[in-house]
Amino acid sequence: AVNGFAYPRGLCDQRVIAAVSDAGYRYAVGTERGLNQGKGNPLLIERMGAPDTGVADLKRCIADIARSGKPGSATEVPSS
Repeated sequence: AVNGFAYPRGLCDQRVIAAVSDAGYRYAVGTERGLNQGKGNPLLIERMGAPDTGVADLKRCIADIARSGKPGSATEVPSS
């Protein structure tokens, strides 16, 4: 079974979210930039862009977020 859904072009409203839930999806993502702290609506998961400069930068970004709970200035994460 497919558990996740991606809103086309990130577009959704309460009617669309209800339809996604009614269809049986457990989580969904849009295009809103942000960090999820486990308290939000699983049908409105925010996302972060990943640096396109290589694995080392991605690891640094993940470590920075894990340490502080938010992206730091040392590793700028480009918006998507």
